Parts: sequence; structure tokens; C-alpha cells
Amino acid sequence: MPEIRVEADYDIGRARRAVVNFSQELGMSARNLSDIAIITTELATNLVRHANRGGVIHYSGSPEQGLTLETSDDGPGITNVENSMTDGVSSKGSLGGGLGAVQRLADHFSLETGKQGTKIIVGKYLDSQTKQSLSVGVYSRPYPGYIRNGDGFFIHQKPARNVLGLFDGVGHGELAYQAANILLHSLKYHYKLSLEQMVQHSHQRLRGSRGAVLFLAVITKNELKYIGIGNIEAFLGIEGVQPKRLMSYRGVLGASFPEMKVTTLPWKPGSRLLMYTDGIVERWKSLDPFFLKGGDPGMVCRQIVQDYGRNNDDASVLIAREAL
Repeated sequence: MPEIRVEADYDIGRARRAVVNFSQELGMSARNLSDIAIITTELATNLVRHANRGGVIHYSGSPEQGLTLETSDDGPGITNVENSMTDGVSSKGSLGGGLGAVQRLADHFSLETGKQGTKIIVGKYLDSQTKQSLSVGVYSRPYPGYIRNGDGFFIHQKPARNVLGLFDGVGHGELAYQAANILLHSLKYHYKLSLEQMVQHSHQRLRGSRGAVLFLAVITKNELKYIGIGNIEAFLGIEGVQPKRLMSYRGVLGASFPEMKVTTLPWKPGSRLLMYTDGIVERWKSLDPFFLKGGDPGMVCRQIVQDYGRNNDDASVLIAREAL
């Protein structure tokens, strides 16, 4: 995956030109190229203005999958995510849109932030591609006061097949972060395989580490398939219907777990999937279910973590919502 190191103002234009030229080769329309130029400029400007020592923009794509941009930095993180996501709140010297404009112009958007840094993933499809009807949001932060986050997530979206995972390295701190990172890289490498194969490969990769728990789902047009190992909570809901808890197997990847099988459920217009780690206190479930509301999934995830995240653990929430 090509990458550009962004540390100074002159890197902003360099990043924009590289990503736009790459997107042009994919066959992006003039309108999409204009959007991509704005997106890249805003992301690069944020790295220069707000990240310690800048950061990196990774870009990849194909005519079938469109463009994916991923930015990462080493902190200090975004202290007020809601304000930064307000359309029109921008970085000084940028084009005036900020992350709100990035989210609006992108076909899919996810953000993870904490003192250890911020990771943003943005996707843009070709005009000829089917637009995603599935909106996915995630918010994850480490144990308060820690730099390393022992939680993690994986999102791979395509119109025909969406792979979504939320995971938690055992414990917290550096060793939990290492386990979560091993699992992330395994999913990135094996996401095209079946759920069973992805889990088995991840289990083998995690041997000798702290281990991790995982909830992994594949969403297609009409089906939700999933496997859960350990204490990641997950619920499936539809507007006006009582949410259904999705059961996980006991166990820890990298240690031991029982023989498993994939569960398949119908996935319909308006379906919602919620996952969260054990850093979220249980009492929030007695309230009106957040994941059935119509707000941006990423902002709903952030609100849940902010209001119900434990002060003695990492905390993460992922929400996927199918359009009606």
C-alpha cells in the first residue's frame, strides 16, 4: 500500500497530487477527483497542524473497490470529536471543511482516537459502483491515562460483502495492545476467507501472546453471518423490534476455545448491528437503545463510550446500520 509521510505544509500539496493522480488512474470522475482533493487536503492538514511529528497517509484501491485512504499519527488524539466533526470547523489554512466535510464527501468513514493517536479510514467509490447502503461507525479509546489501546476494530466494506470485527486484547496496556495488533494484521491479511478460516488463522497468530476476544461478522445483501469468541457483546435490532442478543462462545483466541460454527441470520433494510467491549458498563442497555436511532453511527458510538465507558479499561463500540 503506497504511503506518504506528512510533516510540513509542503507535504500537503504533495499528498493531494499523489492521491488525485492515483484516483485518476482508477477512473474517478472529475467530480469525485474534486472531492478526493478536498478530503486529502483536510486529512493532511490535520496531520500537520495537530499531530505530534505529523503522520502517514496510506492509499490503495482498484476500479472494483474504489479508493481507500487511511491516516495515522502518534497523538495527542482529538479531545473534542463532536466539535471536529461539525461541518465547517476546519484546520487553520485548510479548505474550510474539516473532518465534517471529509465525512460528508466520503462514501464511508471511520475514526479511532486516543492519546496514542488518531486513525481515520475514508472510502470513495467510482460513479459506476453501487453506493454503500451500509453505514458503519466505530469509536475506541484506551484505558484513561494509557497511551496504548488494547481494543481494536477491523472494517472492510464492499457493496457485495462487508467484514466487521471488534476485539479486545486480554487486560490492558502494552501487552493487550500487542495482542490486538496481531489480530488486526491477521484480519487484514485473511479478510477474503470464510469466517471460520479467519478465526482459525487469528487463533494461530495469537499463540504466545496475551490472547484476545473477538466478535466477527460478514454482512451481505440479505444475510448476517457471525462468530463471537469471548466477552464482546453484540446485538441485532430493527426499528420497533426488541434487539436480539447475539451469543458468543466462551474462550480466548491464542489460548483455547471450543469447536464453533457460524450463525446466519436475515439482514433486512433497516437492520442494525451493535458490538461493544467490556469497557462499556452494562447499565446503558436499560436505556432507549442508542443503536436504533438515526444519528451518524460514529457519533452514536462516541456518545456511548463517553457516557458509559469504564474508567478502568479500554472501551470501544461499533455500529452498522442498513438503509431502509
